[in-house]
Amino acid sequence: MKKIKVEKCNKLKAIFSTTIVTSLLELELLIVKDYNELEEIISLDSDEAGQLKNLSVPSEQVYFPKLASISIERCSRFKSMFSVFIVKVLPMLEQLVVKDCDEWEKIISLDSEEASELRNVSAPSHQICFPRLRKIEIEGCNRLKEIFSSTIVTRLTMLEQLFVKDCSEWDEIISWDSQEARQLRNQFVPFQQGCFAKLRTIDIKRCNELKAI
Repeated sequence: MKKIKVEKCNKLKAIFSTTIVTSLLELELLIVKDYNELEEIISLDSDEAGQLKNLSVPSEQVYFPKLASISIERCSRFKSMFSVFIVKVLPMLEQLVVKDCDEWEKIISLDSEEASELRNVSAPSHQICFPRLRKIEIEGCNRLKEIFSSTIVTRLTMLEQLFVKDCSEWDEIISWDSQEARQLRNQFVPFQQGCFAKLRTIDIKRCNELKAI
């Protein structure tokens, strides 16, 4: 299976369980449109999340090793794109498109424990998060407040294009919490070298709360 396209399945709340998703080793394209009830791509209960945290197998062998493009449109209750456990296992993702998802607030959902795990990760950053992501396109997501945390942004070494349109509550490209800000002040040069090294295009339209680029 190389392509999955799902449209107008109004009662579907999640597309994959972790049991199924480990079988999709050849999936390259995922398109999801017109879902009223969809809340997440992969449904993780607490037991499954615990298994992922303790994974001993290299993560790139487990989930979506070839997935290159994700497009999600008009999913009004969609809240979570990726947990931190899933984002580590998208080694080939190049394009992410999200349009008209009114409840969606952030690309990566991090609780405090997960955020600490990412900050303290010892592996090279390009092995952890979106090592090939080149394009992000977001449109009509009125609850979106955060695209990147400073924890994530240093891992987007291949990003070339960023498009954001009609996101009425979005107010900054990089979100800083106080701990992250202190860390970056103490490590300014490494951050400067690792942030948006290949970004060529930023296109922002009708984001009325945007305060800082």
